[in-house]
Amino acid sequence: MYVLVSGFRQQGSRLALFVNGIRMNILQNNPYRLLGVYSNSPTKERLANHNRMKAFLKVGKTVTFPLDLPQYLTSINRTETSVTDAEAKLTLPNDQMLYALFWFVKMTPLDEVAFNHLFAGEMAKAEEIWTKKRMCFIFAESYCVCFNT
Repeated sequence: MYVLVSGFRQQGSRLALFVNGIRMNILQNNPYRLLGVYSNSPTKERLANHNRMKAFLKVGKTVTFPLDLPQYLTSINRTETSVTDAEAKLTLPNDQMLYALFWFVKMTPLDEVAFNHLFAGEMAKAEEIWTKKRMCFIFAESYCVCFNT
């Protein structure tokens, strides 16, 4: 990975490692991930997961969600404090947008299929679906532009 700093390319530098660390940290510790929801999930779902976690934590049990993605990211250590902090991080709209940029959204039935592949450990199949979806979107967007002119 290259990082451009003041006009100089630096590969494998401390800055590159720092940037990669920040990127991974915002994924690993994303409040949406900790709450087990997509970034566009309704507040009702977030609250339901929050209450489920509180109940499990109260009796000393761990709770997991498909979006924990343990096959791709490090495991999550949920505590009452971390769950409350995650909710607090999503209070302001600007913060919601920031964390949403680094988490998943589920918009279409194709996303549902792709996520099922991802949860099953089939990353290549999920990526293939999302690539095809993106190509269809680009084509549709181009078609609309041509149609309107």
